[in-house]
Amino acid sequence: MSHLGDDKIQELLSVSCSCILQISDLIFQVFSPLSAGFQCTGLEINPILVSYARGKARWTVPSSQATFVKKNFSKTDLSTYNNVTAFLAPGVMGVLGEKLLKELSEDACVITSRFPFPNWPQQASVGSGLDQTFAYDFSNVRSHLRKVPKTLWDERDSD
Repeated sequence: MSHLGDDKIQELLSVSCSCILQISDLIFQVFSPLSAGFQCTGLEINPILVSYARGKARWTVPSSQATFVKKNFSKTDLSTYNNVTAFLAPGVMGVLGEKLLKELSEDACVITSRFPFPNWPQQASVGSGLDQTFAYDFSNVRSHLRKVPKTLWDERDSD
């Protein structure tokens, strides 16, 4: 199994928070922050990956530190998290971005592996190419998006 960006995710995480939500095809990225003492929840829709992650967690971390859930992020309340890491296909990033903007607090930190949010200003970036990880400070993202002029498409949707 690949541990794409594990060390990069840990490097970019906000240390002021102890609770992380991992939304991923690579649910195994949860294990790096766990080793640093973070409380982590992994969301995954593939039951085989959830079972594997639960089994691995039983042998490597205290049971109260990690939770793995077979659930779709679009049907999950994300408002209780202020650190979110994600490794999803580029086509899903827009849907995730909209949900995060609706549910996360101003002090949230979002980290993505490999695929950035195209219209969000990055706070930091580590690595390069397929091994690149991006961090976003939510107060900066919201401030930036308020300043971006609406496009003709956006105005048509609001009518």
